[in-house]
Amino acid sequence: MPLPSVPLEGGLRLTGRTFAAPEGLPLVSIVTVVLNGQKHLRQTIESVLGQTYPYVEYIILDGGSTDGTLDIIRAYNDRLAYWRSAPDAGIYAAMNEGISLCTGTLIGLKNADDWYTPHAVADVVKTWQATGAGFVYGDTLVVWQEEPLQTSLFRSDHHRIGRDGGVDHRTVFATQALYARHRYDTRYRICADYDWYLQIVSAGGQFAHTGSVISYKRPGGASASPQTLKDAFAINRKYFGLAYALRVRARQAWVQLYMGLVNTTLRTLLGAEGLARFKARKLKQSS
Repeated sequence: MPLPSVPLEGGLRLTGRTFAAPEGLPLVSIVTVVLNGQKHLRQTIESVLGQTYPYVEYIILDGGSTDGTLDIIRAYNDRLAYWRSAPDAGIYAAMNEGISLCTGTLIGLKNADDWYTPHAVADVVKTWQATGAGFVYGDTLVVWQEEPLQTSLFRSDHHRIGRDGGVDHRTVFATQALYARHRYDTRYRICADYDWYLQIVSAGGQFAHTGSVISYKRPGGASASPQTLKDAFAINRKYFGLAYALRVRARQAWVQLYMGLVNTTLRTLLGAEGLARFKARKLKQSS
């Protein structure tokens, strides 16, 4: 199906509707960038629109999907602040563009195959009000199996940025002011979020953890590609020097080899469901 020569767009903003929050509370903007994401997009959208914190504007930028993504977006037209469908220059270029469309004090970016816990935005707002931090984040549940739900906890820690683990970008909310100073460097096709974190660390930015799980993530995606290692090497060299970048790359290669062997062995012994149960632990979530 040929892509349209002009962007398709919609949402409440085109009707003149503006979004705001009462005095003393921040408006929160959330952006989803998607391309052919019909499999999970509806769940992502529902998790944003179902937040317990009511003052949220939601923007979706579609890169010109050829599956059923656009039909799903249109079904939520009267609940979205704005949406557009047109070819873009890549994930981070689209994210930068989405950020420029936001009017909220706090901005979050949500992948089209992940979803928030119902209290995610409320926890972020509470933490921001208590700390005034420009960068607020939480923890993530990695979903190894969906029926029945099997998850494991990824605990984010900004003190580990540049070492190991660090912060899961799915949980990050940053202020409009912080994004005005730091944007994603689109030279990095996969790891521009890592570079963005290091920009903020280098500038002495203030970080704050919600102390709660605020997102679910499915393994895989673009971050699992070989480009990830290439980008990460370039970024580590930029901030920490060649020797450090080489050490990290060697460690990553060893970990990939080791985990590949472990996963193959366990899958052979336990089967796919047994492997999911082995990796996961059920966590009781409040809703």
